[in-house]
Amino acid sequence: MDTAKKAGVPIVLPILAVIAFAAMFCLATFYPNIGKTGGPEKTVENFYLAYAGSDYEGMAENLSVFWSLQFLPQYGVNKPSELIEKRPEIVKDTAEILSSTTTDIDTELKVKVLPEYTQEWNNTAMVVYAGLKDEEEMGREVALLVKEKEDFYIYIWMPIYDEESIETLKSEFSEFDTYYSEILTNDEW
Repeated sequence: MDTAKKAGVPIVLPILAVIAFAAMFCLATFYPNIGKTGGPEKTVENFYLAYAGSDYEGMAENLSVFWSLQFLPQYGVNKPSELIEKRPEIVKDTAEILSSTTTDIDTELKVKVLPEYTQEWNNTAMVVYAGLKDEEEMGREVALLVKEKEDFYIYIWMPIYDEESIETLKSEFSEFDTYYSEILTNDEW
């Protein structure tokens, strides 16, 4: 009786390789945002987690390059597409400015996104969230996020005081989406 094993590749390895490639294809096809910011609500949460941790780089990574223009006038001559392409450089510069200007960070502040108010348009989104301290709501804010390539980044945020304000902002932000979409399409201000 011959008890010697045959040399070569076990049959299970090519089968596992095919299964692995099929799984990667399915993930890339059906879940294209894996590894990205995770949507506008996640961007807001990530910003405030970075804020509470005094992580200026993390804060800057969640801000739009268009928000950063107010502090980085040297980029004001760039077209919108150029600004988006220069994102890594702008994030670095924004983090430096945040570290030198942000003071008195409340590390106990937490935010709770209120998903019932989240609204997405073609290239913008609105997220409403509550600021919490010791589980007590301190107030609410709304953030307008803009899409740069495939991800959302915070463009502006402001306090809100009532439901009527949310509805008014929803209408205004919808109009802003049309304006912002034209800027992206025409690649000019």
